[in-house]
Amino acid sequence: PGGQGNNGKTGEPVKGGEITVGIAQDLDDSLDPHQTVAAGTREVLFNIFEGLVKPNSDGEMIPAVAEKYTLSEDGTTYTFTLREGVKFHNGQTVTAEDVVYSINRCAAVPEGQEKPLVAAFSAVKSVEALDEKTVAVTIAQRDLEFISYMTAAIIPADYENQDTAPVGTGPFKFVEMLKGDHVSYERFEDYWGTKPRYKKLLIRTIPEATSRVIELETGNVDIAYAIPNNDFKRL
Repeated sequence: PGGQGNNGKTGEPVKGGEITVGIAQDLDDSLDPHQTVAAGTREVLFNIFEGLVKPNSDGEMIPAVAEKYTLSEDGTTYTFTLREGVKFHNGQTVTAEDVVYSINRCAAVPEGQEKPLVAAFSAVKSVEALDEKTVAVTIAQRDLEFISYMTAAIIPADYENQDTAPVGTGPFKFVEMLKGDHVSYERFEDYWGTKPRYKKLLIRTIPEATSRVIELETGNVDIAYAIPNNDFKRL
């Protein structure tokens, strides 16, 4: 399926095709966005999940599931207004209840541990749904970096299989994972934002750097991560 993403004559992307990516390391056992720790897994899950805000290509926090937010004068309460009509991959519409659940889940301290599920959420004092579209998050003290933690995934409150069949609001939805081989996605047609150009996304696990280079050269993958420096010139 590789190589379908580009038009060999013009070099321009073809809408509706499939794009294949080669990565170096396999994913964690869990695909739960609040529990995974490996950087490689986070990169892959970025296609599936979104927070109230998300980083743009310059690293700036821009609205995502929330269309806007305000900060109280004392810098401790963030009030988020949810974007209208954002859907999860299972077809459910995102509600304030889902947002409260997601943030509280991140801030919860699992049994036998000393820190919250997401360490940065130790600052959270309360999360409250003010109405169907508005959520207030209060932290212990002013922290200008706290907004970056609101990239944590918003997930459905009544769904329990995130570790094996993740459901988010992102531009691609999960199809399957074959451990040690690949993860596949398809475009989420009800995505609230600009839909991906490609209909399918395949991420292949290719541990050997030499093999990733060969797969890239032969067109079996369209993009490859972690290419050795001495291969750059030849490629």
